[in-house]
Amino acid sequence: MTHSTKHLLRAAIVTALSAAAMTQAAVAATAVDLILKNGKVATMDAQNSSATTVVVDDGRIVAVGDDSVAEGYTAEKTLDLQGRTTLPGFVDNHVHPRPARPLPPGEVDLRYAYTWADNERILRQAMKGRPPGTWVRASAFRLHFADDAPATPWINEDISKIPNRYALDKIAPNNPVIVRASQLVVANSLALKLAGITRDSQDPPAGDGHIEKDSNGEPTGILWYAVGDAIEEFAPPSPPVPKLSKEAEFAAYKEFFENLRSLGITSVNIAGARPPTEFRIYQQLHARYPGELPRMTIQPWINAGHSMDVVRENLQRLEGFGWHTGAGNEWVKLGAIKMGLDGGYTFSRPWPVSEHAHKHVTSYYGGWRDLPDNFYHIFKRAHQLGWQIGVHTAGDKAATVVTDVLERVINDSPRKDHRHHLIHFEVGPPEATYLKMKQLGIGVSMQPNFTYALQPFFSLALEGETLQRNNPGRTVLNHGLHLSYGSDERPYGPLIGLYAAVTRRGYDGKVYGPEEAVTVQQAVRAYTIDSAWHNFDEKNRGSIEPGKLADFVVLSEDIFSVDPMRIKDIKIVNTVIGGRVFDIPGNARNRFYPDHP
Repeated sequence: MTHSTKHLLRAAIVTALSAAAMTQAAVAATAVDLILKNGKVATMDAQNSSATTVVVDDGRIVAVGDDSVAEGYTAEKTLDLQGRTTLPGFVDNHVHPRPARPLPPGEVDLRYAYTWADNERILRQAMKGRPPGTWVRASAFRLHFADDAPATPWINEDISKIPNRYALDKIAPNNPVIVRASQLVVANSLALKLAGITRDSQDPPAGDGHIEKDSNGEPTGILWYAVGDAIEEFAPPSPPVPKLSKEAEFAAYKEFFENLRSLGITSVNIAGARPPTEFRIYQQLHARYPGELPRMTIQPWINAGHSMDVVRENLQRLEGFGWHTGAGNEWVKLGAIKMGLDGGYTFSRPWPVSEHAHKHVTSYYGGWRDLPDNFYHIFKRAHQLGWQIGVHTAGDKAATVVTDVLERVINDSPRKDHRHHLIHFEVGPPEATYLKMKQLGIGVSMQPNFTYALQPFFSLALEGETLQRNNPGRTVLNHGLHLSYGSDERPYGPLIGLYAAVTRRGYDGKVYGPEEAVTVQQAVRAYTIDSAWHNFDEKNRGSIEPGKLADFVVLSEDIFSVDPMRIKDIKIVNTVIGGRVFDIPGNARNRFYPDHP
């Protein structure tokens, strides 16, 4: 080789090395917004892959992999996960935004009391300075259970018991007291006396109310529906509720969604929103606070009612919308039409139901909110217009009825990938209904936290196998149905739902139907990618993959290896929405359920 040839070769090598160095420098200089590193990243992709590093730019995921992935980027912000587990942001399939609103002046606020001790403490404080004989009203979101309350006839001695007249008598023996929680009113002895409710009092003949009595036939003070409404009429009328200014109400909504964000929730499905007012509120929230709040999928509420006049009115509303499921953007968009057939846990009472309430005999009692035959007309037109349909079906009978109506609609107007689903599904239907749901592609939108937080109510309403197999997650998956998870405010907080789905433990600490437990992996998928699927969002969110939205939640402990009994106690360290990192203080508490045991 001549000197000239060697010189040329050396020059070529230097040039190549220089080019490689420049290329490497260029790659290393690629600027991005955020890098998450040193973590245990559960991607929830189709293979349930794990990673340690995620690269984010312009609100989306650029790259996912091991430590070497970060070598090609420089980031404006780096989040050192310090070995913590990172999941896709939780996608809650069912929330009802309820910003704190004022009560009538003088009414006792128990809406954020989460134990009987809390209820008792607040009530005792409220009694100070009240003259004997004056009525006391209180409002509770739910009534928690007093360990020392005497059992009612159908309550087993060994489960938590609903606070009754005797529990309230200890707090206010000289004042009539009534506490309302949903369809339930609890009255103390003096309130019962003034209202004339005695051991001889009977339930209303229409079958729309009930007076609970103990084993001796004495009223316990627990009054349902019309009876509870009636006793309130004996109290002096409540003063008008102070009206919130529009700005105060707007601020309350913002606070509500910020609290959801602190629970690791990055997307919410808002069930039963009333157009157009609520739609505008959610759009305005994201316009005023861009990138700060969870993404919102809105389900408009439509009802079928008890007459064809209601059907025609709501068909006109449906036609007038001018859009359907999927309209919107990555922050606020439309989801399914939300409807409801039966009631909730408080509707499952074994007293006679009038013909007006459309009596049906099943393991889950209660009346129809709407006439089942009316559903067909709404379902059919919504389906034809391209809407997805989600229907509140808490009981087994409702699940069967709605599935049969959807079968008619789908057979009349075949449509691929409709993703219609049943909501709540607290009591599983017969095998034939499961098989029909699979054939028709009907999914289940479940709230597994019910098994935990509503256990005392389930124990009042259900029995035997029906009680044990409430919220039948395993059976749903075993039948190949699509399952998603959410909260429905009872209480908010995905970790409580995941805990209940995996452990099947109720509020009383007992295990209910262990055969219905799902694995941690299945539960997390149901709260992330599978919930995103129910909103047609599986290509855009729900897993940690390149191209998807950069929505994550960082946990204080590894949910896949921690003792399942401790899942509900895991803390949220960070919530990331669109690549924006929100630090959650270590002492942050679940505002919606701060003192759960």
